[in-house]
Amino acid sequence: MAFLESKALSAGELIGAAFEELARVRREVLIYLGVFLLADIAGAVDSTAVPGIGGLASLVLFGGYFVAQYLLYRVMLRRAGHAVDGRFRIFRFVGMAIVIAFVLMFATSLFVIPAIIVGARWIAAPCYLVATDKGVFASIGESWSVTRGNTLPLSLAFTAMVLIFGVAAVALGAVGAAFEELLGLERLSFAFASHVLPLLLLGLSVATYRRLNDEGVELAAVFA
Repeated sequence: MAFLESKALSAGELIGAAFEELARVRREVLIYLGVFLLADIAGAVDSTAVPGIGGLASLVLFGGYFVAQYLLYRVMLRRAGHAVDGRFRIFRFVGMAIVIAFVLMFATSLFVIPAIIVGARWIAAPCYLVATDKGVFASIGESWSVTRGNTLPLSLAFTAMVLIFGVAAVALGAVGAAFEELLGLERLSFAFASHVLPLLLLGLSVATYRRLNDEGVELAAVFA
């Protein structure tokens, strides 16, 4: 039998750490944004010129999004000094995204607070999947276990990221609407906003994983 000595976290620390994690890989984040924004605009132009190509382009972009997110997790964890499992588990990663999205949508349909709590407690799950040999449900369970005792700060940090995304989306939408006569600017602002929340939650995920898996967080056996 064993217990996990959980490290106390604070919402402010987690929010700041999330942005620090993203800043540490700012070159990769800028490449990520640049590629997807250009691809989105190119897809919009091609779809008007070649009927039917828009659906195909959207499918390719959808698949590329998960691959890019997976690679960003790998880079961020390695830069932070954490070992990353060598195998490329993109299908598990997609499966986890589907499971989490379904549960969060279901929880939101009941009441928003359960969705926030579940999202906060599962925030580190992608890191466990990318960095270890754990499967989808084992990674989700591990995240739920290690975040025990930090539900409130994690929920506040999770909510803050959603609010930051909301402000960014409104601001970018206003800019796009104001300059809608410029080719692609309105679509570009919408596409950029759609990537803000995933990146913010990615930073929070890595920040949470790091702080709950440092040397100070120890697994100690208490019974043989």
